[in-house]
Amino acid sequence: RKQVAEAEKQREAEARGVGTKITETFQAEQAADRRVRELTGQIADLTTQLQAADVTRAALEAQAAEHREEVRIRQECLAQPLEGMFYSWACWRLSFQDVFAKRWLQLRNDIEGNNAQRRNIENTRRELGGQLATAQNELRQTSARKIELEARHKVLDQQARTLRAAVVSLSDALLFWTDTATLIASRITAIETLQQNVQLLM
Repeated sequence: RKQVAEAEKQREAEARGVGTKITETFQAEQAADRRVRELTGQIADLTTQLQAADVTRAALEAQAAEHREEVRIRQECLAQPLEGMFYSWACWRLSFQDVFAKRWLQLRNDIEGNNAQRRNIENTRRELGGQLATAQNELRQTSARKIELEARHKVLDQQARTLRAAVVSLSDALLFWTDTATLIASRITAIETLQQNVQLLM
């Protein structure tokens, strides 16, 4: 009976230990789940920002292409010194804009501004791309961690059920031996009482 009681205590302690691990695992699962939701939102936001940066980049590249085309036309006009502004309609138009609106100065400023904006947008894209890659990598790791925790939780639940069943069995066994001891003690007492009564009659 003493061994049964000790075994019951040991199983109860083991069950409490598994219960603590289940609680810790569940809390870790919740933390991982929250982080997955956070990262999913961050990735969606970064993706939207990166897409917007791509749109800006495309617009700036289109603007740069227009600037390159104007520079090409100007070089073509300059290559015709005899005809000059009368070489083509484009040459005449640009010459007119240079005289009356200083187009050449505006073009230079536009090119410099476009180059600066394209450098900035490329830096932004690199930064966003780096943040996105980091978030995606963490999401993969956290998702894998969550799956691992869920699997561990199932194993611990099974262990807890097994230990609870063992504790119940040991409790039943202890109760059996206690009842048996009580019954034996009561029978012994009854026999001793009977013997005493017989001796009195004699």
